[in-house]
Amino acid sequence: MKSFNSDPPSTVMISMPAMIVPFERLTPKRYDFTTHQGLDANFEGGRGPHKGRFREDLYYRLNIFPITVPPLRQRKEDISLMVQAFVERYFGKLGKQITSIQKETMKVLQDYPWPRNVCEMESIIERAMILCPGPVLQLADRL
Repeated sequence: MKSFNSDPPSTVMISMPAMIVPFERLTPKRYDFTTHQGLDANFEGGRGPHKGRFREDLYYRLNIFPITVPPLRQRKEDISLMVQAFVERYFGKLGKQITSIQKETMKVLQDYPWPRNVCEMESIIERAMILCPGPVLQLADRL
């Protein structure tokens, strides 16, 4: 077998108990599964041959059945459900039980425009739970 740094063989035998299964490489391209190296070539500003665009072949593979989800600021009715889901998630991680959320807090969350969408909401709820002194969820900072 060749060393790790050399090009991999085109056919590799994978040995399993009482069974030998041939595995044939479909492309000569080498993949590095330990880092994210090379992944940025698929996105805007990447290093690939189509620098500045999303790779067309990936676009068409991913675009088989597009699902359009409006931004969180247009789905205010989902905000209370998402807050509850994040509180339950971080109860398990932090061991801090929140029994209620003030109406004013929920109104602030529903009125906020959420420019960074769900990731921002999750961070805000996690921070509020860490800094919350009691069982009633209060925002740690003004939004």
